[in-house]
Formats: sequence, structure tokens, C-alpha cells
Amino acid sequence: NLTPHITIAYPLFFVQKKKSTKRMAEWIYMKLLLWKERMDERIFDWFADADTDTVADESRRARFMEDIWVAYFILILFTFLFLAFLVGFLVALTQAKKHF
Repeated sequence: NLTPHITIAYPLFFVQKKKSTKRMAEWIYMKLLLWKERMDERIFDWFADADTDTVADESRRARFMEDIWVAYFILILFTFLFLAFLVGFLVALTQAKKHF
């Protein structure tokens, strides 16, 4: 599965080619939408045939839900880290302005 590598490499390619940031943002947004649709389909597929469940399906569904929560946790963690970095950067900027 090359998706993560493409997702990382594609914006870098854009930066090198000096393309517009808007197009890069649109591309990333479309990637996220496609990923979300794929996840929705998977969840639907697994929960649709809940009547004819086997033990294997049950454990697979449990593993999948664990993966989802890990992904959400990482996303929230990185969001908070980014916000903390942003606040720290702005504080440092205002402190620097006071000195000069």
C-alpha cells in the first residue's frame, strides 16, 4: 500500500514545482474524502451482515474499531501538538518584538 508515501511525496512535488498551494490543499482534501468513503464502506460492509456473524468477523470488527480509535487519538494528539507549537511560536514572536 503506497498511499502514505504518495500523500507525503505529492505535496513535496508541488512545492518543488512551485504550483499553487490551493491545488495542493484540494488534492489532500480529496485524498481525505476518498479515505473517509473507503472507511465508511468498510464499516457498512461489516455491520450490514450482522445477522450472519461468525467469531472471525467479530474479532475482525473489533480490531478495525481499535484501529479507528488509534487513528482518531493520533489525529487529536497531532492537532493539540500543532496548536501548542502555534501558541508557543506566537508567544515567542511577541516576546521578540518587545526586545527589538
